[in-house]
Amino acid sequence: MKRWLLALAGVGVITVMGGVSAAPPGQDLQWKTPMGVVVFSGEIHAKAGKQCTDCHDVTGGNKGLFQMKYGADKMTMAQINEGKWCGTCHNGKAAFAANDPKNCARCHKTK
Repeated sequence: MKRWLLALAGVGVITVMGGVSAAPPGQDLQWKTPMGVVVFSGEIHAKAGKQCTDCHDVTGGNKGLFQMKYGADKMTMAQINEGKWCGTCHNGKAAFAANDPKNCARCHKTK
């Protein structure tokens, strides 16, 4: 049992050190942008009924909207406004519209 716990702890350290980061409920991911820090809340998305597999290919492939590795996707606001990345859902139909200026502060938390 003790060896199993140590092995599990080691996997967790390798995962964190390797740059892979998930956003389970209760955890946020942040990116610095010219318009302020963008915060992705795993909790908000989970409460909306979303699962990791809705946006990520968890099999190790690259068929999801986003790669599993934090920071691996290089997105722009223009692309989001065109319906790519976050804009796939944040289009005013499935979720609030990312291209509506009233909604900027919903993602861009600080300047």
